[in-house]
Amino acid sequence: MLCRYYCQVHAQGPGAIRGSIPPMEEIEECSFVRLLPDGSPVVSLRGRETVVDLYGIEIVHPTGDLYREIFLVRIPQARKPLRCKVHAVLPGGNIRTQLFCFGWQDKSGDVWLDLAVVLLREGLARVAPGEFPEREQYLEYEREVKSGEREES
Repeated sequence: MLCRYYCQVHAQGPGAIRGSIPPMEEIEECSFVRLLPDGSPVVSLRGRETVVDLYGIEIVHPTGDLYREIFLVRIPQARKPLRCKVHAVLPGGNIRTQLFCFGWQDKSGDVWLDLAVVLLREGLARVAPGEFPEREQYLEYEREVKSGEREES
């Protein structure tokens, strides 16, 4: 399972994309390649390896074992490749990208998880500064972690 807490408690919540994901011109299949020493993921997108700046979040440093486990064990074990929504190409060629991971399949179809939400819910990231549509939702997840409101399963 990709995540411990989020998947069990919030399967129906706003971080899960149930059924069909947005059109392919917005979201593309990509595959995880490796983590850089600073914790930045590298994905293969359109046949090219590129470094990802995760959209809407900043990774807490130093990265811990759970962060590495999510990328190095859980994502590669998922039955379907990652999905990437590129928001910007940054100077130097990195991409600011929202990553979606396959969570599971149920009666209504595939359930995709916004990786930013997973990382926020696990306390492995914090909300990035600036304005973006998901900011309030992301801040709520960050507040829950800080206040200890999560109910562990």
